Amino acid sequence: MSGIMRLGFVEVQVSDLPQAGAFYQQLLGLEVTHHTDDTLYCKCWDEYDHHSVILHRANGPGLVKLGWKVEGARDLDELEQKIEAYGVPVKRVSRREELAVGEAIAFTAPSGQTMMLYHEMTQVGRTVAPPDIVPPDRMGIAPLVLITS
Repeated sequence: MSGIMRLGFVEVQVSDLPQAGAFYQQLLGLEVTHHTDDTLYCKCWDEYDHHSVILHRANGPGLVKLGWKVEGARDLDELEQKIEAYGVPVKRVSRREELAVGEAIAFTAPSGQTMMLYHEMTQVGRTVAPPDIVPPDRMGIAPLVLITS
């Protein structure tokens, strides 16, 4: 078991969805991958996963959920057992119960937020492929020449 690889996504509630959406898109540069009247799903341009930030309209601000990506499907079973052994109830989340997220487990942190552990998320790809820094047909180190004006 490798366990948790990284933070995969956060879901926050916002009182003004258009204003928050503008902030995340225009200032932070995130891309919207899906939206409803009450929710925006966003990701960075170089991410493959469907989303890393969910903005949900509510009466006030707050952290709703943290999604933690695990390395393998078997990690979910092992982590479920460990969390339950610690005395925390765990809920199984079926594939696609959460938009773009595969099978998962969820539990509530003492602070009230939902913690979700998942292995798969729908891949949407990068918007822009990073350019080649060095031409691929060069031999050896192929140092760059810095030209200044």
